[in-house]
Amino acid sequence: MAVCAECGQNFLPDNVVAIQGVTVCGGCKPGYLKRLQEGSAAAGGFQYKGFWTRFVAKFVDGLITQVAGMLIGVAVGVAAGGNQSFAVVGIEMLIGLVIGFSYPIFFNGRYGATPGKMMIGARIVNADGTPISYAKAAGRAFSEILSALTLLFGYMMAGWDPQKRALHDRICGTIVIQK
Repeated sequence: MAVCAECGQNFLPDNVVAIQGVTVCGGCKPGYLKRLQEGSAAAGGFQYKGFWTRFVAKFVDGLITQVAGMLIGVAVGVAAGGNQSFAVVGIEMLIGLVIGFSYPIFFNGRYGATPGKMMIGARIVNADGTPISYAKAAGRAFSEILSALTLLFGYMMAGWDPQKRALHDRICGTIVIQK
């Protein structure tokens, strides 16, 4: 078996090609060649963002979504006349969920990075280096639930994975690289 330097998957030797000493599968080859031609692909592929820098980005994004959620919660509370009924609390919780999922879907789908990732100079791309779609951003956002439900083990994977991929990156075929 041969390992693709881009996506990290195992392939039969007939299904990979060596380009300047780097083994790449057929699916990753076009993106790798394009980056190589542009001068942005190094001999080892991408410069991956590790656990701690991604932690900082996640923390910043958490602050942004919490502040937005609190402001909207206050507005809902004022609109409800200060009434904290079950329905009002339910609406506030629903708004929090919508913010929590729409924030990464919008920013990652549109810009390839949330404001937190932009701050650390990172972007999320497919394993071949191409930009992710809104659908991939949505899948990644929902896959993060699994990274959290594993007692955060899914996030910690980025600390020892060779490509610094968390569980949700593995599920969706994405990598977080230096911008």
